[in-house]
Amino acid sequence: MRYEKINIHDDFAEVPSAEITLYIPDISEVINPQVQFPCTVICPGGGYWWTSEREAEPCALRLLGNGIATAVIRYSCGGTHYPMQLLQILATITYLRRNSSNLHINPDKIAVMGFSAGGHAACTAGLFWQEKEFEKLLGIVPGENKPNGMILCYP
Repeated sequence: MRYEKINIHDDFAEVPSAEITLYIPDISEVINPQVQFPCTVICPGGGYWWTSEREAEPCALRLLGNGIATAVIRYSCGGTHYPMQLLQILATITYLRRNSSNLHINPDKIAVMGFSAGGHAACTAGLFWQEKEFEKLLGIVPGENKPNGMILCYP
């Protein structure tokens, strides 16, 4: 497994700091060195005051065991307001898409998954990704931040 932590602010200066933890299945040079995994951005719940541990790594490892790469986002909480979390999630999707070949991620199979408040944030990303103001803030081309699917767990 490839395990890596990044800060989305390093690639998107306009976006507040958010830690992203990547869990990517191993690549086998013998079986298929060109494999591209589907990827799920996991948004843990926590009432927008914190992000739950039980809805982060345990879920990422479960998906990883099924051949799905994951990116757990620790979005802004505790008094920050819309659209901060949305921008962080959209920037994460864009980062994954832009780095898909290096990360062995299928750029056409990036979903968002969220629990409780994280489900609300994931749903917001799935509904409002096409807003021009977000494209301008993130400096992206239309559709680069679009999730290909949503998995909403008690949003």
